[in-house]
Amino acid sequence: MFDCTSSPQGSGLQFAQGDVGDVLVRLSTNAELLVVGTRQPVRGRPYLTGSVSHYCISHASCPVVTIPEILPKPLRDLSGNSTRYQDTALAAAT
Repeated sequence: MFDCTSSPQGSGLQFAQGDVGDVLVRLSTNAELLVVGTRQPVRGRPYLTGSVSHYCISHASCPVVTIPEILPKPLRDLSGNSTRYQDTALAAAT
């Protein structure tokens, strides 16, 4: 399966085992940048202590960029009440 994929020159696939935050920090020791996802999508709110993104921000030796989770937008009925999520409606339509 991995032989069928193409990667930029100099990149590689690496497997690791252990605590996710610790592994990411350890593997990014010589990196120029570490990018991690987060479920904390609102600017100004603190990261949850114990989350992988918080661990990486606190322990990585390189800059860390967090990418927020994109939350689905609720659909509203004519009365303005939330009824269901847009992703659910799209899945039902296909």
